[in-house]
Amino acid sequence: MRAAGEDFVILDGRPLAEYRRMNIPGGICCPNAELPYRVSSIVRNPKTRIVVNCAGRTRSIIGAQTLINFGVPNPVVALENGTQGWALADFELERGASRKYPDAVDASALPALQASAGKLIKRFAIKSASAATVQAWLRDGNRTTYLCDVRTPEEFAAGAIPGSVPAPGGQLIQATDQWVGVRGSRIVLIDGGENVRAPVVASWLQQLGFESWVLEGGVRSGLRGSPPSRPALPPLPEISADRLKHDLDAGRCRVLDLGASIDFRKAHIPGSRWSTRIRIREDARNARDAIVLVTANPDVARLAAIDLFDAGITDVKLLDGGMAVWTRAGYPTESSPDRPPDAECIDYLFFVHDRHAGNRGAMQQYLAWETGLLAQLDEEERASFRIPASSPGA
Repeated sequence: MRAAGEDFVILDGRPLAEYRRMNIPGGICCPNAELPYRVSSIVRNPKTRIVVNCAGRTRSIIGAQTLINFGVPNPVVALENGTQGWALADFELERGASRKYPDAVDASALPALQASAGKLIKRFAIKSASAATVQAWLRDGNRTTYLCDVRTPEEFAAGAIPGSVPAPGGQLIQATDQWVGVRGSRIVLIDGGENVRAPVVASWLQQLGFESWVLEGGVRSGLRGSPPSRPALPPLPEISADRLKHDLDAGRCRVLDLGASIDFRKAHIPGSRWSTRIRIREDARNARDAIVLVTANPDVARLAAIDLFDAGITDVKLLDGGMAVWTRAGYPTESSPDRPPDAECIDYLFFVHDRHAGNRGAMQQYLAWETGLLAQLDEEERASFRIPASSPGA
């Protein structure tokens, strides 16, 4: 198409930070939830073909279908296998690009966008809720309500409803479990009040089986929100790096590292063990001295301590400042390239990460994994989807 001089534009449906790492040459960053809201500001000719890409398959397909569902007049396609497909075809990727969607949407385009969103709302029976209704939900201690702000990170940083979290819409659709951890919860979607982006995200979440609501008026609704509720976590006494070094040298403690498995491989306190919730009781068993937990997030240690306390292990401490303080103090670290072994690194998918480092085998493995996801679902899982009987242009 490029060699033939065809009229087309490449829109990259990933967040800007990911786009900057590698992109299809000439592509413009426009995350999926922003596509219908901003596409008319990028593509002026209704006959221009739009090619949507991501790093693999999911977001390019969702982005392309989003534009089709929204009723854009342009022909729309997804780039098969995204940046990985491009690299596997032996084409060069562009790196460090900064082309992106326009920051502002022309006010004159808003009525047409809202009309298209209205058709989407009707087709998918998307529900909306007032600020007063959502406020009552937030006071309900029997059911979880999530406030997900689907705008761009820049918009969220400029002002947001208290208690809401930044959940850029395209990512919320593709990786919902990063924001929503409770089955059967309510998801309230917040946009800038234009009532375009939130309905677009709701149309996908509902197909995925989630109960989603569009907040009427978006960020301008007047919703006061509330800080997210937190479980009561047990306090943990802290131990300094100096004291830990002394106790380790004297053999008076056992250190459990609760960080990422790959970070542990790169550098950890000599003699420490990498641990997770499923194995922490076993790792602490038969310890005659204190258990010292190492993590950058103290709440992770406090959660882990609950399991230890339940197992009757009560002498538990937290390294004040984690590995960063240990390193700054100049104390030694050690690496272990093969420990924990690959099979135990349950927090790390090797082929997902290696594919961005030019590993062709990892790319092929990832694409095969992604293509085969649907076949992994059983009948009950498939039944959770709520896909319309027909999808125009699908």
